[in-house]
Amino acid sequence: MTNLDDIDAILGLGRGAFDHIPKYCREAAIEAIAHVRRMEEQQLFRPGVYYVALTDLSGATASSLTLGAELNKRRVEAFITACVESLGISEPTSYAHFLKVVGDAGLFLFSSFTDLYQWWEATQSRMQFYSYEWNRTLDPDKRSAFQLRSKTVFHVGELLYSEGNDPVSAAVNQVFKIEKLFAAGELGCTDIAKAVASPFLPDLKLTPEKRDEIILPGMESATGTWLIAKSEIAQFDVA
Repeated sequence: MTNLDDIDAILGLGRGAFDHIPKYCREAAIEAIAHVRRMEEQQLFRPGVYYVALTDLSGATASSLTLGAELNKRRVEAFITACVESLGISEPTSYAHFLKVVGDAGLFLFSSFTDLYQWWEATQSRMQFYSYEWNRTLDPDKRSAFQLRSKTVFHVGELLYSEGNDPVSAAVNQVFKIEKLFAAGELGCTDIAKAVASPFLPDLKLTPEKRDEIILPGMESATGTWLIAKSEIAQFDVA
Protein backbone atom coordinates (compact mmCIF):
# COMPACT_ATOMS: atom_id res chain seq x y z
CA MET A 1 0.00 0.00 0.00
CA THR A 2 1.43 3.38 -1.00
CA ASN A 3 1.49 5.87 1.88
CA LEU A 4 1.80 9.65 1.85
CA ASP A 5 5.56 9.56 2.47
CA ASP A 6 5.92 7.41 -0.66
CA ILE A 7 3.77 9.89 -2.61
CA ASP A 8 5.93 12.81 -1.49
CA ALA A 9 9.02 10.93 -2.69
CA ILE A 10 7.44 10.13 -6.07
CA LEU A 11 6.44 13.75 -6.62
CA GLY A 12 9.89 15.00 -5.69
CA LEU A 13 8.41 17.64 -3.39
CA GLY A 14 8.81 18.36 0.30
CA ARG A 15 7.30 16.28 3.07
CA GLY A 16 3.57 16.81 3.40
CA ALA A 17 3.12 18.21 -0.11
CA PHE A 18 0.25 15.80 -0.76
CA ASP A 19 -1.67 16.69 2.41
CA HIS A 20 -3.74 19.39 0.72
CA ILE A 21 -5.50 16.94 -1.63
CA PRO A 22 -9.22 16.75 -0.67
CA LYS A 23 -9.80 13.70 1.52
CA TYR A 24 -12.77 12.45 -0.50
CA CYS A 25 -10.63 12.04 -3.64
CA ARG A 26 -7.30 11.28 -1.98
CA GLU A 27 -7.53 7.50 -2.36
CA ALA A 28 -8.05 7.76 -6.12
CA ALA A 29 -5.21 10.27 -6.41
CA ILE A 30 -2.87 8.02 -4.43
CA GLU A 31 -3.72 5.09 -6.67
CA ALA A 32 -3.09 7.13 -9.83
CA ILE A 33 0.32 8.29 -8.60
CA ALA A 34 1.17 4.80 -7.33
CA HIS A 35 0.35 3.57 -10.84
CA VAL A 36 3.01 5.98 -12.15
CA ARG A 37 5.55 4.43 -9.78
CA ARG A 38 4.60 0.91 -10.88
CA MET A 39 5.07 1.94 -14.51
CA GLU A 40 8.53 3.26 -13.66
CA GLU A 41 9.44 0.01 -11.92
CA GLN A 42 8.09 -2.26 -14.65
CA GLN A 43 9.26 -0.40 -17.75
CA LEU A 44 12.99 -0.55 -18.22
CA PHE A 45 14.40 2.64 -19.67
CA ARG A 46 16.38 2.07 -22.82
CA PRO A 47 18.47 4.86 -24.33
CA GLY A 48 16.90 6.04 -27.56
CA VAL A 49 14.71 8.64 -29.22
CA TYR A 50 11.85 10.05 -27.12
CA TYR A 51 9.39 12.89 -26.95
CA VAL A 52 10.65 15.16 -24.16
CA ALA A 53 7.74 17.11 -22.66
CA LEU A 54 8.01 20.13 -20.38
CA THR A 55 4.92 21.46 -18.63
CA ASP A 56 5.34 24.79 -16.90
CA LEU A 57 3.02 26.47 -14.38
CA SER A 58 1.83 29.77 -15.85
CA GLY A 59 1.79 33.07 -13.99
CA ALA A 60 4.11 31.93 -11.22
CA THR A 61 5.77 35.30 -10.62
CA ALA A 62 2.56 37.33 -10.56
CA SER A 63 0.78 34.73 -8.43
CA SER A 64 3.54 34.72 -5.83
CA LEU A 65 3.04 38.46 -5.27
CA THR A 66 -0.67 37.99 -4.59
CA LEU A 67 -0.63 34.68 -2.75
CA GLY A 68 2.46 34.98 -0.58
CA ALA A 69 5.23 32.42 -0.18
CA GLU A 70 3.35 29.61 1.59
CA LEU A 71 0.21 29.65 -0.55
CA ASN A 72 2.28 29.99 -3.70
CA LYS A 73 4.26 26.89 -2.60
CA ARG A 74 0.96 25.02 -2.28
CA ARG A 75 0.01 26.16 -5.77
CA VAL A 76 3.20 24.68 -7.22
CA GLU A 77 2.66 21.45 -5.26
CA ALA A 78 -0.93 21.18 -6.51
CA PHE A 79 0.28 21.68 -10.08
CA ILE A 80 2.99 19.00 -9.92
CA THR A 81 0.57 16.63 -8.22
CA ALA A 82 -1.98 17.16 -10.99
CA CYS A 83 0.59 16.52 -13.72
CA VAL A 84 1.95 13.31 -12.19
CA GLU A 85 -1.50 12.06 -11.23
CA SER A 86 -2.66 12.68 -14.80
CA LEU A 87 0.02 10.32 -16.07
CA GLY A 88 -1.60 7.55 -14.04
CA ILE A 89 -5.13 8.56 -15.01
CA SER A 90 -4.36 8.62 -18.75
CA GLU A 91 -2.93 5.07 -18.59
CA PRO A 92 -0.27 5.27 -21.34
CA THR A 93 0.00 2.24 -23.58
CA SER A 94 3.70 2.74 -24.36
CA TYR A 95 6.73 3.96 -22.40
CA ALA A 96 5.98 7.05 -20.31
CA HIS A 97 8.03 8.41 -17.45
CA PHE A 98 7.93 11.31 -15.00
CA LEU A 99 11.54 12.51 -14.90
CA LYS A 100 11.67 15.25 -12.30
CA VAL A 101 10.49 18.61 -11.01
CA VAL A 102 12.41 21.62 -12.30
CA GLY A 103 11.36 24.66 -10.27
CA ASP A 104 7.66 25.10 -11.02
CA ALA A 105 7.75 22.80 -14.05
CA GLY A 106 7.65 19.06 -14.65
CA LEU A 107 9.70 17.07 -17.15
CA PHE A 108 8.26 13.91 -18.74
CA LEU A 109 9.29 11.32 -21.34
CA PHE A 110 7.01 9.58 -23.84
CA SER A 111 7.65 7.06 -26.58
CA SER A 112 4.18 7.65 -28.11
CA PHE A 113 2.64 10.97 -29.15
CA THR A 114 -0.86 9.65 -28.50
CA ASP A 115 0.11 8.94 -24.88
CA LEU A 116 1.62 12.41 -24.58
CA TYR A 117 -1.50 14.06 -25.97
CA GLN A 118 -3.89 12.09 -23.74
CA TRP A 119 -1.75 12.95 -20.70
CA TRP A 120 -1.85 16.64 -21.68
CA GLU A 121 -5.65 16.53 -21.95
CA ALA A 122 -5.85 14.87 -18.53
CA THR A 123 -3.67 17.59 -16.98
CA GLN A 124 -6.04 20.30 -18.21
CA SER A 125 -9.02 18.65 -16.53
CA ARG A 126 -7.12 17.83 -13.35
CA MET A 127 -5.82 21.37 -12.96
CA GLN A 128 -9.36 22.68 -13.25
CA PHE A 129 -10.49 20.24 -10.57
CA TYR A 130 -7.77 21.26 -8.11
CA SER A 131 -8.40 24.94 -8.81
CA TYR A 132 -12.07 24.46 -8.00
CA GLU A 133 -11.28 22.61 -4.78
CA TRP A 134 -8.86 25.30 -3.62
CA ASN A 135 -11.37 28.06 -4.45
CA ARG A 136 -13.71 26.61 -1.85
CA THR A 137 -11.26 27.67 0.87
CA LEU A 138 -9.51 30.72 -0.64
CA ASP A 139 -10.46 34.35 -0.21
CA PRO A 140 -12.17 35.64 -3.39
CA ASP A 141 -9.31 38.05 -4.12
CA LYS A 142 -6.83 35.16 -4.30
CA ARG A 143 -8.79 32.72 -6.48
CA SER A 144 -7.76 34.02 -9.87
CA ALA A 145 -4.09 34.15 -8.85
CA PHE A 146 -4.17 30.56 -7.56
CA GLN A 147 -5.89 29.04 -10.61
CA LEU A 148 -3.73 26.36 -12.19
CA ARG A 149 -2.83 26.88 -15.82
CA SER A 150 0.16 25.58 -17.72
CA LYS A 151 1.93 25.76 -21.04
CA THR A 152 3.30 22.50 -22.34
CA VAL A 153 5.94 21.99 -25.02
CA PHE A 154 7.68 18.96 -26.46
CA HIS A 155 10.69 18.13 -28.57
CA VAL A 156 12.18 14.92 -29.94
CA GLY A 157 15.70 13.70 -29.37
CA GLU A 158 18.13 11.00 -28.33
CA LEU A 159 18.24 10.49 -24.58
CA LEU A 160 20.24 8.50 -22.04
CA TYR A 161 20.85 8.65 -18.29
CA SER A 162 23.99 9.70 -16.46
CA GLU A 163 25.27 7.83 -13.42
CA GLY A 164 23.13 10.13 -11.26
CA ASN A 165 19.99 9.06 -13.13
CA ASP A 166 19.53 12.51 -14.64
CA PRO A 167 18.52 12.65 -18.30
CA VAL A 168 21.39 13.56 -20.61
CA SER A 169 20.24 14.95 -23.91
CA ALA A 170 20.47 18.05 -26.06
CA ALA A 171 16.70 17.69 -26.43
CA VAL A 172 16.20 18.32 -22.70
CA ASN A 173 18.13 21.59 -22.90
CA GLN A 174 16.42 22.58 -26.13
CA VAL A 175 12.85 22.00 -24.96
CA PHE A 176 13.28 24.63 -22.24
CA LYS A 177 14.11 27.21 -24.91
CA ILE A 178 10.75 27.00 -26.71
CA GLU A 179 8.53 27.28 -23.61
CA LYS A 180 8.42 31.10 -23.74
CA LEU A 181 6.93 31.01 -27.26
CA PHE A 182 3.66 29.58 -25.95
CA ALA A 183 0.88 30.70 -23.61
CA ALA A 184 -1.26 29.14 -20.90
CA GLY A 185 -3.38 26.26 -22.14
CA GLU A 186 -1.26 25.68 -25.24
CA LEU A 187 0.55 22.54 -26.39
CA GLY A 188 3.48 23.40 -28.64
CA CYS A 189 6.44 21.69 -30.24
CA THR A 190 9.38 21.97 -32.64
CA ASP A 191 9.48 21.18 -36.36
CA ILE A 192 11.05 17.76 -35.80
CA ALA A 193 8.56 16.81 -33.08
CA LYS A 194 5.65 17.83 -35.28
CA ALA A 195 7.08 15.78 -38.18
CA VAL A 196 7.44 12.67 -36.00
CA ALA A 197 3.93 13.08 -34.56
CA SER A 198 2.27 13.94 -37.89
CA PRO A 199 0.89 10.44 -38.68
CA PHE A 200 -1.23 10.60 -35.51
CA LEU A 201 -2.57 14.15 -35.84
CA PRO A 202 -5.53 13.43 -38.20
CA ASP A 203 -6.96 10.71 -35.96
CA LEU A 204 -6.76 13.07 -32.98
CA LYS A 205 -8.36 15.85 -35.08
CA LEU A 206 -5.40 18.15 -34.57
CA THR A 207 -4.45 20.86 -37.07
CA PRO A 208 -1.07 22.43 -36.19
CA GLU A 209 -0.53 26.18 -36.60
CA LYS A 210 2.91 27.60 -37.39
CA ARG A 211 4.52 29.75 -34.69
CA ASP A 212 7.85 31.56 -34.42
CA GLU A 213 11.25 30.29 -35.46
CA ILE A 214 14.03 29.97 -32.90
CA ILE A 215 17.68 28.93 -32.82
CA LEU A 216 18.00 26.10 -30.31
CA PRO A 217 21.16 25.47 -28.26
CA GLY A 218 23.68 23.48 -30.30
CA MET A 219 22.04 24.32 -33.64
CA GLU A 220 23.30 26.80 -36.23
CA SER A 221 20.06 27.43 -38.10
CA ALA A 222 16.60 28.34 -36.86
CA THR A 223 13.87 25.74 -36.39
CA GLY A 224 10.16 26.35 -36.61
CA THR A 225 7.70 25.83 -33.78
CA TRP A 226 4.07 24.73 -33.91
CA LEU A 227 0.91 25.13 -31.86
CA ILE A 228 -0.52 21.60 -31.74
CA ALA A 229 -3.55 22.15 -29.50
CA LYS A 230 -5.15 24.72 -27.22
CA SER A 231 -7.24 23.90 -24.18
CA GLU A 232 -10.62 25.61 -23.92
CA ILE A 233 -10.67 24.78 -20.21
CA ALA A 234 -7.65 27.01 -19.57
CA GLN A 235 -9.38 30.08 -21.00
CA PHE A 236 -11.93 30.37 -18.19
CA ASP A 237 -11.62 31.18 -14.52
CA VAL A 238 -12.99 28.61 -12.09
CA ALA A 239 -15.74 30.20 -10.04
